Amino acid sequence: MNEDKIFIDTNVLTYAYSVDEPNKMGKAIEILDSGNVTISIQVLREFFNVRFKKFKSSSDKIIKEIDKLLPMCELIEEHLEVLKLAAKLKEKYKYSFYDSLIISSALTSKCKYLYSEDMQDGQTIEGKLKIINPFVDTT
Repeated sequence: MNEDKIFIDTNVLTYAYSVDEPNKMGKAIEILDSGNVTISIQVLREFFNVRFKKFKSSSDKIIKEIDKLLPMCELIEEHLEVLKLAAKLKEKYKYSFYDSLIISSALTSKCKYLYSEDMQDGQTIEGKLKIINPFVDTT
């Protein structure tokens, strides 16, 4: 098992259930199976929203999916320090506030990598966290 902690953005989690994109689904599942994944409550909230609105999944089905995911991930809750750091990161790196919360959560939980399809691939944040788009080679 690799010891470098990985934080995953909502899009990575969502692709684990995207049967319409089997290559991305396979990569997302591979990441989840690595045993080093960290997510936040925010990621679960966004995941629920996407699964409910875009994929028309029932609340019961989404809760079952979340229950299945939780043993594979370290779940962190946001606190005031995460919010304060997110505000600073937003100003410095010009990401949206919600993306900055994801970055802040990853930094606070001491992750080395943040896997996201939506942020700048290869960017290093605060000299500690590298953003990686795990789907770059996935077609």
